Amino acid sequence: MAGDVILKEHDIQITTDGWLSVLTAPWGEKPLYLRKDETEKEGQVEVSKALLEKYGIELFPDLPEIRFYNQKDISGFTTDNFEFETEVKSGFSDGKAACQRVDIYLQGKEDILILPISRPECVGELFLAAFGLGVSSQTEDLSGFGSDLNDWVKVKVICVNKQISFYINEKLDFEIEVPNNPVDIVGVQYRFEGPGANRNTRLKSGEKEVSFD
Repeated sequence: MAGDVILKEHDIQITTDGWLSVLTAPWGEKPLYLRKDETEKEGQVEVSKALLEKYGIELFPDLPEIRFYNQKDISGFTTDNFEFETEVKSGFSDGKAACQRVDIYLQGKEDILILPISRPECVGELFLAAFGLGVSSQTEDLSGFGSDLNDWVKVKVICVNKQISFYINEKLDFEIEVPNNPVDIVGVQYRFEGPGANRNTRLKSGEKEVSFD
C-alpha cells in the first residue's frame, strides 16, 4: 500500500506440517496446540478424553471444540472435479456431546465445503455448505448424514462437473449442483464437539491423488 491506495495484492497460504491439532479458546485467549506425539498414532489423528483430562480440560458443563487442520501445497485439485474420502469417529456422547456433531471442511481458495455428521436423532439441526450453496435440514432431507459415530464413519464426496454426490458408509445420501466457479482446493479441516478422530483422508482428481498424513 501507498498511503490508503492498494498497489498490489496476492494470496498467502499458511501451510501446516502435516496435521495440526488445536483446542479452541474464547476470543482473546490463546488456544491449546497439541503435540503430534500426543495425537497421531497408527495412521490416525485423535484427541481423546484421556488426553484432555491430562491437560485439565473439563468436558462439563461446556464442551471444548477440537479442530484438526491439514493445509499443504497441492495443485491440480479443483472444486468442480474431485473425489474426497475420509473416516471420522467420536466416541464421547455425554452431556452436550450427545449429538456427537462433526463438521468436515474441504477448503478452496475463497470457497468452502462443509459436510456435517451427527447421531441420527440430531439431524434436524444440520447445515450443509457446498461451494456457494447452503442447505438446511429444516428445508431439505439431510437424514442420511446421521450415523453412529461411536464407530468409524466412512465419508466420500464425488464431484463431476459441479455435480456433487455425498456418500456416508458407502450409501448415496445427497446430491447437489454447486453454483460457484471452480477454484483450487488447498486443505482440509475437522471440527469436533469434544473428543474425536479421523483417518484415511485422501483427495483424488483423475490420475492424481494426495494423502493427508
